[in-house]
Amino acid sequence: KEKLKYNGIKHTVSLWSYFNRPEILHTFLNPFYEPNLSVLWPSVAAQSIILWRSLYLRFYENQIPQREVWDEYLLIKGKEIQLRSYVNKLRQELLELERKCTEKTNMIKTEKDSVVTI
Repeated sequence: KEKLKYNGIKHTVSLWSYFNRPEILHTFLNPFYEPNLSVLWPSVAAQSIILWRSLYLRFYENQIPQREVWDEYLLIKGKEIQLRSYVNKLRQELLELERKCTEKTNMIKTEKDSVVTI
């Protein structure tokens, strides 16, 4: 009743608009998350369930060691991204070298064939 009286629907902002802001969202994301378009089959075994302390216990006073570990995770994740990029670059270079090698081999075969036919 009050919602209609004070036009609450117009003046209420979704909580998701706050959480989806980039400066807020990154504090809730796991840095090791990798998107996967296939179907997920989660394990519900008790030993598979892990409490994300930094998310669910973030107001617990003794967070300094956990924060340092989290920062280290972020550094490792950044290094992993750099290394993956480097590996992709090397793969592209390898493909290019293989292509050039194949072209040279084909040219040599063609030259040999043309020498034989003369």
